[in-house]
Amino acid sequence: MKKLITVAVLVLALVANNSYAQSVDKKANKSEKQNHEARKHGKHHDGKKHKKQIGEQLNLSDAQKQQAKLIKEDYKAQMKALHKNENITVKEYRDKKAALHQAEKTKLQNLLTAEQKATAEKMKAEAAEKRKQMHAKKLTALQTKLALTDAQVAQLKTAQESTHAKMKAIKENNNLSRTDKKEQIEKLMETAKATRNNILTATQQQQLAELKKDKKPNHKKGRK
Repeated sequence: MKKLITVAVLVLALVANNSYAQSVDKKANKSEKQNHEARKHGKHHDGKKHKKQIGEQLNLSDAQKQQAKLIKEDYKAQMKALHKNENITVKEYRDKKAALHQAEKTKLQNLLTAEQKATAEKMKAEAAEKRKQMHAKKLTALQTKLALTDAQVAQLKTAQESTHAKMKAIKENNNLSRTDKKEQIEKLMETAKATRNNILTATQQQQLAELKKDKKPNHKKGRK
């Protein structure tokens, strides 16, 4: 079972991406660590099944699994030490966490053969396509709920695709610091919201706000 989890973590480190903020005091630092724990415990059972399937598709050798296990153990030990450090700000904590994650990801990537890397990239592309289809499905549902015109749907779709492309470019830009990325992403989301509001009528904006409000209790419940 431990091997399967190790394999799954290796793949997720290759197929996914993460988040960012500002410098504050020790009290806020504790809050950040508590949020980390809440996110960790909020992961559900279906995720393990998915990780197992991904690991099987990469067909890792026993030697790769063992090396991945050692890398994960080292990462966990460093993260444990970081969690116990009460003498750093939230920004320092997040920067160190991001650096540890990137170092772990690089080590895990280096374990893969060229063929396995190609398989991982293919799986990443397939996951992106599924997300695209999911967004299209949500937009179709939104069209019914908000009584959107075909023109509005087309405009929202174009805006959505533009935002996703810009978001991807920001995340993949290694010349930007974490703070710069956070600031650019925040501005991008503000621009995206303004663009969406320009497309929707005042009534539709209010209806959308109500829909989001209705979903919030379920979201909180699921994260407990």
